[in-house]
Amino acid sequence: MGLRESLVSLLVAAACGIVLGAERQQSQLSKERTRDFGGVRTFPMISLLGALGAMAAPVAGMWLLGGAFVGVVAFVAISHARTSAEGHLGISSEVAALLCFALGAVSAMPALMPDRERHLLVGAVTAGALALLALKRPLHSFVAALAPEDVYATVKFVVLVLVVLPALPDHAYGP
Repeated sequence: MGLRESLVSLLVAAACGIVLGAERQQSQLSKERTRDFGGVRTFPMISLLGALGAMAAPVAGMWLLGGAFVGVVAFVAISHARTSAEGHLGISSEVAALLCFALGAVSAMPALMPDRERHLLVGAVTAGALALLALKRPLHSFVAALAPEDVYATVKFVVLVLVVLPALPDHAYGP
């Protein structure tokens, strides 16, 4: 990977972290608690750590990337233990931090797919995660309004589409 491609990968990783970190920090402002895992500074550093680990992997091996991931997981686990001891059982920020690390690593792995497609994938996953985090209240309201029959009907539909339909033959039987 050349210098230009490396810089673009680092920028994509940092942008992913900034977007998710800004949302997490904004979410913290609307709560009574101000001590939560990460924000607009921590998340980009986590995604940059993933990107740098992935960039060093061809030289240093995947052990460096794995070790960095284990370190991030340790910090996330400590943070979750601290906040859950205070009675806050949510884990969205911690999962988002792990996702930032993974997205940073993916943004800097040219062996996965070409640069443009890889960066588009990172952007799309970031946008999806941002939507899930930012739309917490509407999503919870939507789920609360669902009847059990709606859930069962959806499960049946998903099973039909993803399990039964692919198992059916795609040609006619008989004469």
